[in-house]
Amino acid sequence: MAMANQMSQNFQQPQQQAQAAPAAAAPPPPPPQAAYHLAVNGQTLGPYDMNALRQQVSSGTLKRETLVWKQGMSGWTAASEVAELSGLFGAMPPPPPPPMP
Repeated sequence: MAMANQMSQNFQQPQQQAQAAPAAAAPPPPPPQAAYHLAVNGQTLGPYDMNALRQQVSSGTLKRETLVWKQGMSGWTAASEVAELSGLFGAMPPPPPPPMP
């Protein structure tokens, strides 16, 4: 009888482990989206995620010189100086050379 109980327990243990394995193999949750605030005309707008910031660039509300802030930043910073946002503005050519005499 003891031997039958031991065999039964040994059989149930792998089944329980197999049932627990899929839950442990679940992917981690996605990282939280950055939420930026904008300083526009003396008002604070936002928070905006990256998709909303793209729309703000398209509408002209968010410009390179617009001050932005998100949690973890020490203070307001121009959007063009934030590495995560610099790609929103595309490549900007350097100023033209001075005219030739």
